[in-house]
Amino acid sequence: PIIDLRLAILTWTFYKQSFLKQVLTEGERYVMTFLNVLNFGDQAAELWRIEYSRSFLFGYQEDVSMAATVLEMLMKLVMLIGLTITVFGYSYSHLALNIYGGSMLSSGPGPTLLRCYCVYVLLLAINGVTECFTFAAMSKEEVD
Repeated sequence: PIIDLRLAILTWTFYKQSFLKQVLTEGERYVMTFLNVLNFGDQAAELWRIEYSRSFLFGYQEDVSMAATVLEMLMKLVMLIGLTITVFGYSYSHLALNIYGGSMLSSGPGPTLLRCYCVYVLLLAINGVTECFTFAAMSKEEVD
């Protein structure tokens, strides 16, 4: 045959994973662009991209208890920072938008969207840490 079936299946697996990763990591930008909403919270979301360092954090851990300890400490740190951002972001979203863009941004759905985005960043951070641990602990066959 012209196309090797084994390589085609492997290529399809990579394509599905990259498409899903693109939707999950860049989805809020697509939504914000299509809804024509200002999105200045991207800088906070960039701080949470821990999953790129998963092999450094978990991949070389031979001892499962050591990897679990790293996961526990990292989850505590992410929850502490994320909950702090969520609490202050939820409370001061109207004030922040009023300072940033005046009454045009602070009136209407702007504060509600920013509050939802603060909660979303927290969930994104938790997802990133647990996803990097899961993929680092998986074998090649389990990832496929």
